[in-house]
Amino acid sequence: MNDHIEKILKHIQEIETYWNFPIPQAYQTILVKVFTSQSIIEVTDDENYWISFYDSEQLLERNQTYTIQDEAPEYLMVGQDGDTGYFISAQAQDFNLYALGLGALGSLPFEIFSDDYRIVICLD
Repeated sequence: MNDHIEKILKHIQEIETYWNFPIPQAYQTILVKVFTSQSIIEVTDDENYWISFYDSEQLLERNQTYTIQDEAPEYLMVGQDGDTGYFISAQAQDFNLYALGLGALGSLPFEIFSDDYRIVICLD
């Protein structure tokens, strides 16, 4: 195992300790396979969404900065577009990518942005 993958796996453990949930295996695969040479993946779609997805190193910092788990403990923010956060759930077989304005955390329900985050982040 190379040093980069070992570093990612260490970050995953730190995130799981902070989050109190295991990161779903499908998202761990994304962190290891997709974020090999860059720390942010930027994705656009037909409706001009410009989402920045974070690598394992930035996930913990972003969730702590925005105190996501104080208002939504079962969700992990994995990306952002301005003041909209994009989240995965702690549920192992939930591949939905959720969206919610960061100012609305704890006040409004999450909306499903995509029913499969693996496709959005280009992992088939």
